[in-house]
Amino acid sequence: MEHSDERDIRIQKAETLAKHGVDPYPNIAERTHTCSAAESLFDDLSSSGTSVTLVGRVRSIRRHGGSTFCVIQDAHARFQVFLRRDTLGDEQYMQMKDFLDMGDFLQAKGTLFLTKTEEKTLHATSVRILTKAFLPLPEQWHGLSDMEMRYRRRYLDLIVNESVRDIFEKRACIVRAFREFLEKDGFMEVETPILQSIPGGALARPFVTHHHALDEDMYLRIAPELFLKRLIIGGFERVYEFARCFRNEGIDHSHNPEFTQVEGYMAYADYTALMDMVERMLFTVVEQVHKESFFEYRNTRIDMTPPYQRKTFRDSVFEATGIDIETHTPAELKYRVRAQGIGADETDTTAHILDLLFKNSIKTITQPTFIIDAPLELLPLAKKKKNTQTVESVQLIIAGMEILKGFSELNDPIDQAQRFEDQQKQREQGDEEAHWIDSEYVTALEYGLPPTAGFGIGIDRFTALLTNSGSLKEVMLFPTLRSKDIK
Repeated sequence: MEHSDERDIRIQKAETLAKHGVDPYPNIAERTHTCSAAESLFDDLSSSGTSVTLVGRVRSIRRHGGSTFCVIQDAHARFQVFLRRDTLGDEQYMQMKDFLDMGDFLQAKGTLFLTKTEEKTLHATSVRILTKAFLPLPEQWHGLSDMEMRYRRRYLDLIVNESVRDIFEKRACIVRAFREFLEKDGFMEVETPILQSIPGGALARPFVTHHHALDEDMYLRIAPELFLKRLIIGGFERVYEFARCFRNEGIDHSHNPEFTQVEGYMAYADYTALMDMVERMLFTVVEQVHKESFFEYRNTRIDMTPPYQRKTFRDSVFEATGIDIETHTPAELKYRVRAQGIGADETDTTAHILDLLFKNSIKTITQPTFIIDAPLELLPLAKKKKNTQTVESVQLIIAGMEILKGFSELNDPIDQAQRFEDQQKQREQGDEEAHWIDSEYVTALEYGLPPTAGFGIGIDRFTALLTNSGSLKEVMLFPTLRSKDIK
């Protein structure tokens, strides 16, 4: 039967119920116990004959003349319900027999007992349909042909795949663990603007919109960094934010145009103190989520026990490619990169070349590793190391992915203004990801930013690691997809 035919039949059932004075969409439901509580408290509830009311979506129906077994499911568990004509009466039983379908929501009241096969069951003394579903549920999703539909209709994915619900429950646990650690470590949670007049805090192309009342373009934030550091200037010493960020970039297994990161700043600290804090934080989060300090990702055991290996940006690139980034001119660097087939274009800036080298060099890094001291061109908001062309930066790599980026914050307003000017020149030469000039932020720096270290951790990527998921789409409830007619 086509879905359209079954849909018509179910609509007719709902209309027939309504004509007979039975609301197929009542306003409220009653419940005394969840399905999991009925399971765990079964012995006491059944022996005492306590009346129990359960609610949930019907997942299976087995009809046998004057009796019916169905299984309902709520948020955390399933439970079997026994419907008997002799108990419910002809009218109520026939309603269930003729009008109840899989996917409907059901309320059932009765007492608990064990069947002959020793299955815990509710013997219903009264039942009613809470919601009449028009479309049947898919029994299972399988194969790559269903992958896109799983993401587009995530609600169905959550209904039929318990492992998917487990991923998002674990994601909630991860966020909660980060929040608890940061709060205990003296950080205060704050909120900063998503709509910004000047997008800043990272090198990325922003999404643009138009504010009609102000008659000016505004941008979805690419990072909360510049506003969070304004709060450090204002006197708070430790702040953090779970920030929804937006970058107008490509989509692949480790990138999505909108994503979540936790970003935080600590005054009177540098990037070495930051690394120590990050080690403690990630070790604590993993232990809280997994009840141990390690996890499996792509058949590899990842151990989050500190300390993590530390190597310089220069050394990591040299080990992976044989290219020493400090002994080549920009032209020579571009030639060497293209000769290795890494993918550079003639129009790529030195910063883009260095970024390509970095992404190529981290592919084989499995265990947690801090890559420190990146070239100055890559991080225009980071403090420069004395007598070098590098900055006090740290990028945490796990299983070939960048999970965290942080650095000692640049707090010299003159230096910052010059870096913004340098970025503006790159924008004028066609680099749409170069940082914008933010004069108001420079003014804030002139009031004084204490020595500060900051970090950003991609929640989506970290969740993918801890749930052994191969793509960010698996850990984002509603990932970005190309619009299409899915009827």
